Amino acid sequence: MPRIRYDPERDYYAILGVPAGASAAEIQRAYRRLAKECHPDRNPDRLDWATATFQQISEAYDILSDPARRHDYDDLRWPHVRHTAARSGPPGAESVRYAQPAWSYADWARRAPPPPPSPEFSRTGPLAPLRALLRGPFGSIYLILILALLTMPVATLMINNWLGRAAQPPAACADPRARIASPSDGDAIPAAFSIRGTAAGPYRVEWAYLGTGETLRAPTWRAAGESAGGAVSGSVLAQVRLPGDALAGLYALRLVVTGADGGAPASCERRVIYRGEE
Repeated sequence: MPRIRYDPERDYYAILGVPAGASAAEIQRAYRRLAKECHPDRNPDRLDWATATFQQISEAYDILSDPARRHDYDDLRWPHVRHTAARSGPPGAESVRYAQPAWSYADWARRAPPPPPSPEFSRTGPLAPLRALLRGPFGSIYLILILALLTMPVATLMINNWLGRAAQPPAACADPRARIASPSDGDAIPAAFSIRGTAAGPYRVEWAYLGTGETLRAPTWRAAGESAGGAVSGSVLAQVRLPGDALAGLYALRLVVTGADGGAPASCERRVIYRGEE
């Protein structure tokens, strides 16, 4: 439903070409005549003008054909036209209320195109239902719900990205100082298995459960073995035995070489799958 307001450049009585005190029947006859005359189907050579004009006529009739809304419209209108009251009849409150505008339908219709319809009126506008909803008694509640729905995907994406980054291994094991040779990424593991590889100095080996869904949990690392000795190449780095209550799913294995030569630590991770005890 359009919001009622008064615009001197879009006086509804002048648009329909009826006096301000016209009866409901007179308003209906004027609307039918003008709608037929200005319908876009009958004016293909000036379609933009006809479309804008037809919307204006429909807007005026929509307000003036409803007694309650017409009364509200007249209340908004009369302060703007009170200076022309003397033209419409004897002085008095009613003559002020029904004063005629200073222009006529003929003046308005000659504009090419006439002023655009009120934004609130457009029945075909894609945002019209939303505007009506937000102007209702529960508009603030609907606005909060709409904002929550719009921001939820962004918040979910941010959380998932954070969890994903926490669960992602570093770049492929490119540092030769820390290499896990087996198991390889994607291998299925039993509850007890060996981790073999290369460590160029003191190291530690850890494992963590990552979950089963698309969004992996941040790993909580558990020690599997460590060595404070020298380099190890192609040998067993640690023996891992999962606890009896270990869940099936994706697991991470991590080798961290602490850098005995004073350099930065090196690391390597693998992702393996545990299907549970068969």
